[in-house]
Amino acid sequence: TAELFFLYDQFRTEPIFRISFKAGLNTSNVVVIEDYATNNLLVHDNFYNGTTPDGDDSYTVPGDSSDVDYNANSTRDYHFWAELLFQKEVYEGVDVSSGVQFRTSSYSADSYVNQVNINNSIVNSQTYLRIPIQASYTLWSSNRDKILLPYGFLGGSFDYLMKANLTGSRIGGTTSTIQGEIDLIETNQVNRVNYSLTAGVGLKIRFKTHFFTVEGRYDTGRRNYINGDERYTNSNYTFDLAYVEPALSLDFISVSLGYTLSIYRPKKY
Repeated sequence: TAELFFLYDQFRTEPIFRISFKAGLNTSNVVVIEDYATNNLLVHDNFYNGTTPDGDDSYTVPGDSSDVDYNANSTRDYHFWAELLFQKEVYEGVDVSSGVQFRTSSYSADSYVNQVNINNSIVNSQTYLRIPIQASYTLWSSNRDKILLPYGFLGGSFDYLMKANLTGSRIGGTTSTIQGEIDLIETNQVNRVNYSLTAGVGLKIRFKTHFFTVEGRYDTGRRNYINGDERYTNSNYTFDLAYVEPALSLDFISVSLGYTLSIYRPKKY
């Protein structure tokens, strides 16, 4: 028996690091930092992803004898993201990780230009390359008998905007639709560099020495997405659509499925 334990201990292995791949869907939340608009915001709210900043999908104007409902025309969209992380355990249950993430996203907005029969709608789309850094804690990580391992994590990321486009239309008055897309980077309408803070929870499902993962997270952008110095310089925005972007940041709710591969080596004596 003693010889068996000696042989087991001699060939025991420990992970050098882990490689984690995740992919899933995200949806954006627009956080208005400062309002700018072509409509009177004291009377007419803007809609973002189908709701006003207060969370309503319609509103009425006080004192309007017609009692007309102003309804949202924008909708919430969902987009793909994927991430590759290298993880290292620094203490029992505690991992630090970094890697690269690719994220596509968008938000939609619409508003009524001071009357119910004139409204504009836009879709602003983004493609980001992100460098995340995270620290996570996993419950029961050293218990080999546990199959389901809950975990949570905190972190941040450097976000670089690779691509940003806008499509839009105005209905009523002189009807107008943008032909094709506006390149928002080429026209200097957006800030390309940003950073985010991240928090999330997930579940690891042990598979031999590796893991499947199910995860949810929230990312909050910390800088203004819009380049305010160029807000009024794009005539497609201001004249054709009668639309002006507010100062805003973007938050994201994301879900993913993933697989974590453990890289092992024989324990040295």
